[in-house]
Amino acid sequence: MIEAYPLHWPEHQPRTPTSRRQRSRFDTSFGLARDCLIDEIERMGGTTPIISSDIPLRRDGLPYANHRTPEDSGVAVYFQYYGAPVCFACDKWDLIKDNIQAIRKLSKLCAA
Repeated sequence: MIEAYPLHWPEHQPRTPTSRRQRSRFDTSFGLARDCLIDEIERMGGTTPIISSDIPLRRDGLPYANHRTPEDSGVAVYFQYYGAPVCFACDKWDLIKDNIQAIRKLSKLCAA
């Protein structure tokens, strides 16, 4: 079973070494990146999104926007796309909000 907390990284995807993670140029807040990612998944026809990270969850199951920065900045997003399971994961950036934003941008390209 896929867990939103703690991070459930997809087995088939290698991790970026911590020393190679970079600062991004994205200019977004955590809450906006999270909410826009959920909206993007819904726009492309995806359902039941799970954002998995090392951030504790709110009562509605989404990660808190106001949180202390965990050591692991990786994010994996799982959802159903026309009945098939899909996962996008990113740990290139040193902040979770930036990895969520990168996944949102990728999912936007996939929907086009």
